[in-house]
Amino acid sequence: TRLEDTADLLGQPDEVVAAVMLHMLGDLTGRTLLVFPEHAAKTLCDLLLGRALGSTATFGMLEQSSLKEAGNILCSAYMNALSSFMGMMLLPSVPSLVIDSAAAVLTSAYLNFGSDRDYVFCVETKFMFAAEQETLQGHFLLVPDFGSLRAILQAVKLT
Repeated sequence: TRLEDTADLLGQPDEVVAAVMLHMLGDLTGRTLLVFPEHAAKTLCDLLLGRALGSTATFGMLEQSSLKEAGNILCSAYMNALSSFMGMMLLPSVPSLVIDSAAAVLTSAYLNFGSDRDYVFCVETKFMFAAEQETLQGHFLLVPDFGSLRAILQAVKLT
């Protein structure tokens, strides 16, 4: 997806989202983000922490920790799949959490990343909790640096 189209996938620019960000280190470099609308992030906290749905009103330390851990697990799983496919070593950094408008989150994701940031890989992610009949939708974003983007595209024979 082109970078300018990514914001539309995440909702309105002023919509509050929760995003877990990890740096991708190793043979390929870049950033990964797991982004949820605010209401979905709060519901995910309730489910992860065994609370009644609708209990989470704010993102305290426990809620932030649970979101970072969920993001760490998912982003690492996507990185492991890419690592296996590419035959390269990829390592995740420690996760960080940003809760802000979608526009601000995307801006912070691309800061200090140079000018080679035209493309992002975007995967729609759904959590399905059968017992609660709850489905939460979010997006996984992979923002590779230019050299890594080129290597990924060559591996899938798009260049």
